[in-house]
Amino acid sequence: MKNVFFVLVLLVFSSFSNAQELMNVNPIEINTKFRIKLIKKGSSGFSYEIISKVPFNDELNSGKAQSILDDSLEVNEIQGIFAVGTFGNKESTLLVLKSGRKDPLQYNLFIDLKGRNKFKKTSTLPLHSEYPSIEVWQDYIHAIKFASFKQIALGQTEPQMELDTTCYSALNINQGNILLNDQLTFLSELINNQEKSAVDKIKKYEDSINSISKSSWGWGDQLNIVDNNGRKIGEHVKPKKIKDILVFKLTECPYLSREVGYFFSKKDRKLKFVVFKWRQRRVNGWRSRDYKNMNDDYRSKYEFLNKYLNLSLGPPTNSLNIENRRYKNKWLSNNGLSVESTLYIDQYSRSLRLKIYLRDK
Repeated sequence: MKNVFFVLVLLVFSSFSNAQELMNVNPIEINTKFRIKLIKKGSSGFSYEIISKVPFNDELNSGKAQSILDDSLEVNEIQGIFAVGTFGNKESTLLVLKSGRKDPLQYNLFIDLKGRNKFKKTSTLPLHSEYPSIEVWQDYIHAIKFASFKQIALGQTEPQMELDTTCYSALNINQGNILLNDQLTFLSELINNQEKSAVDKIKKYEDSINSISKSSWGWGDQLNIVDNNGRKIGEHVKPKKIKDILVFKLTECPYLSREVGYFFSKKDRKLKFVVFKWRQRRVNGWRSRDYKNMNDDYRSKYEFLNKYLNLSLGPPTNSLNIENRRYKNKWLSNNGLSVESTLYIDQYSRSLRLKIYLRDK
């Protein structure tokens, strides 16, 4: 009972402290470009004042955020843009900050979600001088307030840094579709004209699109997947005839990562089986809970795959739709090629795969 009382006292005290901390702080409204000046307070802390605020009506994209900010800042200045923009291909609320200091800073940030001038604390990443920090919310944020800037010793944060810099330069889902269109065309030509080993050609192609090579551990289980006719892939592509498996990974921001596994025959190292898998990507060990937008991305990707395959191979030979949650289409060609797209989706889980394999005669 004493412990419960102590926790309640801490919560009340924390809420009161936050209110006191924000009482004399001016808000920064959405769609604003601003500059603040840090004022030394104690050995490692800073108060601040807003020295400029102007409306920001330009396009804000997380991948181009650094180019919008000024190249030079005074040592104790921070420049920022707080606006509606795009993260990957999704509209989001973004806060982009750039510091003129050489040492990293930690700070408290409070957000107004409902436009009622009521602010709640949110988590933030450390602010470094080498690159801008970007905070992202899927919700519309009406205004923000800063508080308690604090200098961090350089050695204190370096080993723990896990900033999500991937999406500054990675593909978004639409760019991923364009690349996938090119990749499927490449695979079609490769499968139909395998005069020499396909391994080197695939390595060269994956290198050209800047994918990352991954371990093939566990990928042999893909041969146990059951197709539309109730037969395992391994009944078409004999596991004993498979020699090498190459696996590569790409990111499609903001929610998806794509892995592709290539399976080659032992005898002549020709390509026998290809599996594309789309997974929900993790950022700093966490997965987004923006389930609606994630589901939209999965459905959009599945529709793109089926449209491409319909144009290339004609209507599917088999189709399945169970309660608008599980979808499967399959195409069979005369040259022994089988292609299968599958999507499983519900409120909290989702899976998307594309399988291409040459049936053993």
